[in-house]
Amino acid sequence: MPNVLELKQQAAELNRDVHVKIKECEEGTITVADFATFMEGAEKKDSEIASGIKAYNAANKWRVGGDPEPSGEPPAPAMEPNAKMKLAQENWATYLELQKRAQANLVNKGSGKGDFSFDVGLRFDGPEDLTFKAQGVAGLQGEYTSGTTVPPTGNLAVGVYFPGGTAGPTVEPTFLPGISEMRFYPNVIASLFPTMPVSGPIVSYVREETFTNNAATVPEGATKPTSGSGVKRYSEQVGKIANLERVTDEMIQDAPYFWALVQRRGVFGVTRKEEIELLCGSGMPGVNGLYNRSTGTNQSFPTGFNTPTVVTPVTNVVVGGAPGAGTGSVTLASVTPGRKVTLPTDYTKGTAAAEAILQAITDIRMTWFYEPDAALLNPVDWLTIRLAKDANGQYLGGSFFGTNYGVAANAGPPSSLGVEQGLTLWNKRVVSTPVQPAGLPIVGDFGDGGQVLRLGGLRVDVTNTNGFDFEQNLWTMRIEERVGLLVDHPELFEIIQLA
Repeated sequence: MPNVLELKQQAAELNRDVHVKIKECEEGTITVADFATFMEGAEKKDSEIASGIKAYNAANKWRVGGDPEPSGEPPAPAMEPNAKMKLAQENWATYLELQKRAQANLVNKGSGKGDFSFDVGLRFDGPEDLTFKAQGVAGLQGEYTSGTTVPPTGNLAVGVYFPGGTAGPTVEPTFLPGISEMRFYPNVIASLFPTMPVSGPIVSYVREETFTNNAATVPEGATKPTSGSGVKRYSEQVGKIANLERVTDEMIQDAPYFWALVQRRGVFGVTRKEEIELLCGSGMPGVNGLYNRSTGTNQSFPTGFNTPTVVTPVTNVVVGGAPGAGTGSVTLASVTPGRKVTLPTDYTKGTAAAEAILQAITDIRMTWFYEPDAALLNPVDWLTIRLAKDANGQYLGGSFFGTNYGVAANAGPPSSLGVEQGLTLWNKRVVSTPVQPAGLPIVGDFGDGGQVLRLGGLRVDVTNTNGFDFEQNLWTMRIEERVGLLVDHPELFEIIQLA
């Protein structure tokens, strides 16, 4: 048979259980039927406890000397079950209202719209009416839940997940899935050329070098003139671009988001390096890039045109690099343009740059009888052309509102990460990308002038039997591709220096 202290302890535990069940019923985590069953048992248990305490109080009257109740105070009457439920419901409603108002105060912080005058009183089972006030108590239900201490100023440092204060370590942060990744401008160089799959590392082709045409009119019986053609065989090699990533068993198991990022970046690194190699690679073991051709892109001015400003080599040309992390860069010791145009400093600057593009197009047309299909520019050079104005200050390519002189602008679609595509200039495709050096646009017939060679596709292999990998719980991922650039008509490309 429990003593009176145990009975009172059971009463307090029963009261807490009732509060919990009321909350679960309101939140829908238990059914109404389950709640009713619980309350039937609670009422029975409460009746038993009340009977025991009542019997004990009655027995006290028969004690010799009339010993008072051990607490020194008259016993508190037990609450009826229905009254207990009503009290729990009232307390829960009060708490929800307090939470609601605290949240509103947080949202309206500093606006003067908060409600800091709400008085609350939470009552408990017993004679006491325990109350407290929530009139602006710092952190009670506030931003940091830090007890009664004022939240620290400033933001959390990198790698710090909990605020300061008494209750700071109990405030669980909301962890968002995934990784907020860096952004890069798209690769475009390979898309300018057609692609040729090859089966070996060396590609050989024959090019017609000369044609002597001695065709002439001849009289009857005379000796006929003889014409001739000369050919030459060239070869191109396929290089390799590779990358490695190494991770542990634990990282794969514990950090799946990071492991996924590592896999993407391993492949991404190879494709970014390909962009640089196709443009200015120095040959084996990599790619013999477009800038590395000894002729074609370094064409002298064609016969029949007015000689432009004397062309001199441009030294220390940086290809790739700063615009767009993860690209890498190559510095060319010297590049000799086919044209040099000194741009004016007035409003005709953009017009002069656009005219230089047309002059290079005409060079290729008149000298080699091919039609250029694209111009490759740095975004800074395209900006110079796009901002071209007339003497009245009107944008020639359309204003920033999209039209000019009542005519829709031929400005192409919106830019994407610093790379503008779908643009036209002199009815030719314009590709604007940061990988192209500023001040050195290239005009060319990319479709007829060369081809990207690919020996197989991009290959990814993962193993844990490399060296000490198995012993050290490591996995090595290898990413590689074999790629080359065949430029069988280097003369169909011309570099312009915008000085």
